[in-house]
Amino acid sequence: MLDRLAEVESRGVDTTTQPVKFRGGGFVPATTRFGGWIAMLVLVIIWQIAGSSGLVNSLFLPAPSAIARAIYELAISGALWQHVSWSLLRIGTGWLLGTVAGLRPDLV
Repeated sequence: MLDRLAEVESRGVDTTTQPVKFRGGGFVPATTRFGGWIAMLVLVIIWQIAGSSGLVNSLFLPAPSAIARAIYELAISGALWQHVSWSLLRIGTGWLLGTVAGLRPDLV
């Protein structure tokens, strides 16, 4: 590339840069009140269609309706609160261990 520049300069072409007037107004994204909600709804609809039609294995990504049905059944049976409490215990334990390790690096 530098070889071509030397070639152009040897022919007597002016290679100095010149200021150019800005020609575009740029891209200014407009924010809408419901844009995020609409995007989330579209994503969930696509996810439901992919899960219901079998495009995605339900073992790895179950459809939102299957997730809602499972949560409802766990809530009715009373098992949901047991699962949530164990999950919160694990989250709290991990947070506590991480905080202790971060504050006392000599313990690790």
